[in-house]
Amino acid sequence: MVYITILKKGYIEKRGYTLIEIICTIAIIVISLSIISLDIDSFNRKFLDSTIDTIIADMQEAKMLAINSRVDEVKVYFTLDEAMHDYNGYEVYIGGQNGKVLKKEN
Repeated sequence: MVYITILKKGYIEKRGYTLIEIICTIAIIVISLSIISLDIDSFNRKFLDSTIDTIIADMQEAKMLAINSRVDEVKVYFTLDEAMHDYNGYEVYIGGQNGKVLKKEN
């Protein structure tokens, strides 16, 4: 919006934003959003890496316990969240599903 005011002496005063100001504002917003999205991607990657490490450690622990206990069967079940249509945790069983629960993780 550009407002034009005519002063008493006949000068015209324009109020509004120039094209340069609008372009600079948009550029600042785009740069800010790109930095924020990079931080979110980095956080998601770190969370995923730590979750993978935890699952691997739990599976190695189940393997060692099965070897020491002379158990033939170790199973890992990933739990499904029906509402979200996604896996939200896992359970490690020694001796099959009816056996001892080693770990439940959500």
